[in-house]
Amino acid sequence: MSSGRRLRTILAACIVAVPALLAAADIGSVTPATASIGSQIAVDGSGFGTGKAPKAVLVPQTAGQKTLALKIVPPFSDTHLDVVVKTVKRGQVGAYDLVVTPADKTAPVLTKTGAVTIGYAVISTFTPKAPPGGQFSIDGSLFGAKKGKVLVGGKKTKIVSWTDTQIVAVLHKRTPLGVKPLWVANKVGNTITTLVGITVGD
Repeated sequence: MSSGRRLRTILAACIVAVPALLAAADIGSVTPATASIGSQIAVDGSGFGTGKAPKAVLVPQTAGQKTLALKIVPPFSDTHLDVVVKTVKRGQVGAYDLVVTPADKTAPVLTKTGAVTIGYAVISTFTPKAPPGGQFSIDGSLFGAKKGKVLVGGKKTKIVSWTDTQIVAVLHKRTPLGVKPLWVANKVGNTITTLVGITVGD
C-alpha cells in the first residue's frame, strides 16, 4: 500500500472514530433527582475525565436565580461522580440543569437538562406529644444538611441534631401546654407549619 493511500485510510478512520468518541461522552443518570443544601448526588455517564477533577454546577432554569456550585467527592472516574450541593440561597427552589466541565479542555462540556430539582422540605411524621423541656423528633425529607430553626407554640427549640431526613430538638421549658403548631425553617428558606401540632404536656 502506498504511503498516500495509507494516510487516507488513517484519516478516514479518525473521521469515523472522533465523532463516535465525542458522542459517547454523556451524562446518563442522576440520583437523587430532588435535593437540598448538603445533599450528595450520584452522577453516572462517561467522558468526565481522569486525573484532575472536572467542575460541576447546577444552572437554574428559572430566570433571576444563581448558579449553584457542586463539590466533587473523591474518588471519581471517567464514568462516575459523587457531588455535594455546597450552598443554596434562600428561594432557590426549582429545576436545574447539571453541567459537567472536564479538566481536559479538548473534551466536550456535558449537560443534562432538568437533572436536579432543589425541592421544598417535607414533614412526614413527628413525635405527637412531649412535655415542656422534653425531646421530640421530626422525620421527613429535604431538610438540608445545615441546621435551621424549629418553633413549637411560638417558642424556639434547642436543636440536638439535624440531618436531611430527621430533626431532633428539645422543647423550651416555657412552651405553653396544649396542642401547639410546629414550625420548621431550613437554610434554603423553606418554612413549614403543620396543620396538626404537637401536644405539649406530661
